[in-house]
Amino acid sequence: MIDLGDAGELDGLIQTFRELAARGVDRLGFDFNEEPEQPDNSLTLTQQLYQKLIQPIQGYLTTENLILATDGTLNLLPFSGLMDDQGQLFGQRHTIRYLNSGRELLREDLHSKRSSSAPLILADPDYNLDGTTPTATDPKLLAKLGLATLDNDKPFSRAAGTDYLGTALGKKLRVAPYLRENALVSHLKNNPSPKVLVLATHGFHEELPTADDYQQLIINLLLCPQGQELEILQRNSNLCQSPLLKAAQNIQQQLDRNSEYKKLANFLRDFTPVLTEIVQNIEQNTHTDQTRQIFQNEDPMSRSGWPSPELMPGLKGKTSPQKPVTDYYSPKTW
Repeated sequence: MIDLGDAGELDGLIQTFRELAARGVDRLGFDFNEEPEQPDNSLTLTQQLYQKLIQPIQGYLTTENLILATDGTLNLLPFSGLMDDQGQLFGQRHTIRYLNSGRELLREDLHSKRSSSAPLILADPDYNLDGTTPTATDPKLLAKLGLATLDNDKPFSRAAGTDYLGTALGKKLRVAPYLRENALVSHLKNNPSPKVLVLATHGFHEELPTADDYQQLIINLLLCPQGQELEILQRNSNLCQSPLLKAAQNIQQQLDRNSEYKKLANFLRDFTPVLTEIVQNIEQNTHTDQTRQIFQNEDPMSRSGWPSPELMPGLKGKTSPQKPVTDYYSPKTW
């Protein structure tokens, strides 16, 4: 048995995380007219929760598929959304299955003689189907239940990604899923023994990166103060994939067409080998000592293999054009 620390502290972190997550966090947004904003506190919380819940047992997690039977407020925590120190989500490394208790594993060996009905899929429910906003419940009762995030007078938003999941599984199972206003509990009551039951009603949804996301990250690297490039890549390690290299190539070609942005083009050209090394190591999941050094060295400019300022002509004064680089191009036009 491994002691994970004070339960009260964990409960507090989980409640705060849920409150911040309920507001919504845009990790990829970037305003070209302002300095990049600091990451939302909820990101720090995911790392704190990762350190308290996952790190103590990390050495035992030797398989990709995990089965969790949690208790208390841990039932309200989407473990897939916990983030390690490298910015990688726990759900990117493991497939997680949740059980109410370990006894459910014994049921897999039981076979019922009862006939089953067709698969049933309920997804993307309309939580405001009656057209009214939720009625506020006693805050003390909600806090006691660990559900304080439900204490508001706003309509419930849609469960992102569940419509796609329901539709995709419907095609796979060759049945019509019940979506939105048709995702009603009556269907569940009228089908007591479906062969497969899918309830896509809530959970952690990770948005897949788009072309704009990769392009915005490259722009962020171009506009950030000198020396912060690797820190930005570490915070966005989920975008360190092959499409990021393609985005860098596209932007460099755009910059090369205008002599005013020669320094930026040179910087991006000289930075690309480092970026390629990071992407290759992350995609191959090697996490070599050299990759760790890239992400952990307090003085990244001194690491072996990183061009010095004298050898990287685009590094010094890389943001010094007379007009902002964003006046020259827009990611959405490519």
